[in-house]
Amino acid sequence: MPYSDDKKRREGFVNEQIFVLPKELVRHYSFSKLFSNLHVTDVGFFPHADNHYVSRPRGVDQYILILCTKGKGMVVCQNRKHQLIANTLIIIPHGEPHQYYTDENNPWDIYWAHFAGGLTDEYLILKNNQPYFTDRLTINEIDNIKGRIWQMINIFRNGFSFANVVYVGEIMQLLLTEIFLQNQDREPVDQLYNQLFCRAVKFMYDHLEQKLTLNGLAARLNISVSYLNRLFKQYSSRTPMAYFTQLKMNQAVWYLQYTDDSISDVAERFGYKDVYYFSRMFKQKMGKSPRNYRRNIEELLRKGKIKPPM
Repeated sequence: MPYSDDKKRREGFVNEQIFVLPKELVRHYSFSKLFSNLHVTDVGFFPHADNHYVSRPRGVDQYILILCTKGKGMVVCQNRKHQLIANTLIIIPHGEPHQYYTDENNPWDIYWAHFAGGLTDEYLILKNNQPYFTDRLTINEIDNIKGRIWQMINIFRNGFSFANVVYVGEIMQLLLTEIFLQNQDREPVDQLYNQLFCRAVKFMYDHLEQKLTLNGLAARLNISVSYLNRLFKQYSSRTPMAYFTQLKMNQAVWYLQYTDDSISDVAERFGYKDVYYFSRMFKQKMGKSPRNYRRNIEELLRKGKIKPPM
């Protein structure tokens, strides 16, 4: 290292922003698949982080995203060194020993976030547990990533309510998708596949109240059913109809948590005339029946373990 041990520090920089989700809330919120699929545990911004040094010989349970916007530094992971300068980004895999540190003479500005969850390994940029590094970001792409991280920071400023934590997790999912799309020309992926997948998902979101069929969706996209199945297998590891059902259940969660709508009303909102069938689908996708899911939320609110939406 270029500077002595007595100068090394992990935080405490002028005008820094840092928010860390308490571990007890991580445990309390783990009942929800919206949370456990992907959530952010730490997020922040360190400007002019002189003497910044972090070493984790055993790694951590989360992925770590670091965006350098000024100055420079080094990230060491899997016996490889990655130099971060302005407009470079790296994502360190979970569980991997690593260290990173700023340059002694030109301290970096970094935006960073720790994230985890069952869906993280589904993102193509995080495959094979390898560090993801890019130095080919445009100014617009940098501004977008910075904007997403500031969104997370500003939401956490209002507290760690369940709604806020889930919202930040959704922003991180969007950010990971955007990073992948920005760099898709450097990935071995057919661009047409991606465009069709985006069109298919948008159509699903626009018709959550309907009963789509595989043949109907393929016809709307003007592709074959086999092509549609291959598309979703590549990008989501789910069949199209399983993906559509998951979208419905994710949206149903919001109504169960934050409205007084009856379960039958929620079911009908998403095209289910048979409330018992809806309940079976919900339990299959979310791990609890709609009634028990709502009771769990009410119990956590009553005990003060989570806060009502802001």
